[in-house]
Amino acid sequence: MAVVATTSGLFALTLLAKATDGSTGDRHQVFLTCIETCIRRYNCPRKYDEIGWIFGECFKCRYSCKWKTVEYFNDVLHQSVPQFYGKWPFLAIWLPFIVPLPIQEFASVIFSIMNLLTTLSMYRTVKRLRNSNRLKIVWIVNSMIGIVMWTCSVIFHWADFWLTEYLDYFTACAFIIYFDYGYNMKMCIACSFFTSFIYYIWLVQQWNLRDRSSRRSLSYLAVVVTWGLLSVLDFVPLYWIIDSHSLFHLATVPLPLLLARFIQLESAYEIQKQMENIKQT
Repeated sequence: MAVVATTSGLFALTLLAKATDGSTGDRHQVFLTCIETCIRRYNCPRKYDEIGWIFGECFKCRYSCKWKTVEYFNDVLHQSVPQFYGKWPFLAIWLPFIVPLPIQEFASVIFSIMNLLTTLSMYRTVKRLRNSNRLKIVWIVNSMIGIVMWTCSVIFHWADFWLTEYLDYFTACAFIIYFDYGYNMKMCIACSFFTSFIYYIWLVQQWNLRDRSSRRSLSYLAVVVTWGLLSVLDFVPLYWIIDSHSLFHLATVPLPLLLARFIQLESAYEIQKQMENIKQT
């Protein structure tokens, strides 16, 4: 049974959670001393999330500071790779002939673009639903929010500073009282688990009420909900490009297509039920 299998997978994911220290790198003296040099030499901003850090010499200088600190942790302290401002260090990609800004998280940018394209496909699908469909406007709005969200995700992972960070997290999780990275992530994960729990209750109820053919839509939704919880995993980036968050974005690429298929099947199911009710009357 798809619902049981995905529920078991969800429980297995929770067992992988562990306590971590989110940003030991940016608090270490090696990094702080290096950053002070950047500020004096290139007149970089004092605040770490200002826009000045994503350009030119300031970006290159802080980028160099991160790798000097990583080398110090590995070679001198014999410790694992530290995080900086709550994020892993990434290999930056320069494409000067396209955009003058370096791509800070290349894998997440590419996978976010892919998500944007599949969400656009979902939008086109729900636009073609019959006007009589009671949830058509809901799915249209859902798709439009997704388009905005993935656009903000592309911009944020390309150039991370306070504005792009706010746009990315606010569009991804609107239930925020004030902005704080740790608070935001905890709240978003908690909301994801709570929403998923509600979905699973509905899935189990509907599974027992439907015949074999109409259960296909429920299987699609079960996959969507389970994959959406993969963001709780975390590990050091592979080749300094691919981390768990980027893989989460990769995993969600087909989900708008699966959700669109679910919506189509649900629409057909509702039409079938309406026709049966008409015949009975």
